[in-house]
Amino acid sequence: MPTTRPSSEASHAPQMGQAARHVTSLLTRLAAWAPDQGDLCAVGVVGSFARGMGRPDSDLDLILLTSLPERYLSERSWLSPFGEWLSAEEEDWGEITCLRVFYRTGLEVEFGVGRPAWASLPPDEGTRHVVVGGLLPIYDPLGLLQRLQAGCSLLP
Repeated sequence: MPTTRPSSEASHAPQMGQAARHVTSLLTRLAAWAPDQGDLCAVGVVGSFARGMGRPDSDLDLILLTSLPERYLSERSWLSPFGEWLSAEEEDWGEITCLRVFYRTGLEVEFGVGRPAWASLPPDEGTRHVVVGGLLPIYDPLGLLQRLQAGCSLLP
């Protein structure tokens, strides 16, 4: 689990050191929060931060697999443990609904919310593209994300 140091609140886009601290802080909070949510099956980082290539202006892309996606899409109070948020926008990506959240720190987070079936094998082309582009499981008690990664690495 990543370590964290207190981050300063700022209303502008974070610089690299600040961005790294904000990302680490959010992921630390998320990893501690996830096991207490009885409906969460897996949480992972995808995209540039999963590849270790996040920049100060990069958004943080997350996948939350849950038996109750409507819980995370119908209300927003669950976002507060990760910091003070200013706005949230919903985007439909098929099996995943993205909740794009803008935090006061300047961090932009895409919470991709979907059912555990998203991690089924064989993956569809969109899922495979996401996984091959970088997936770092941070909460995966059922091994859904690990199996998905293994399955994608076996595909041509």
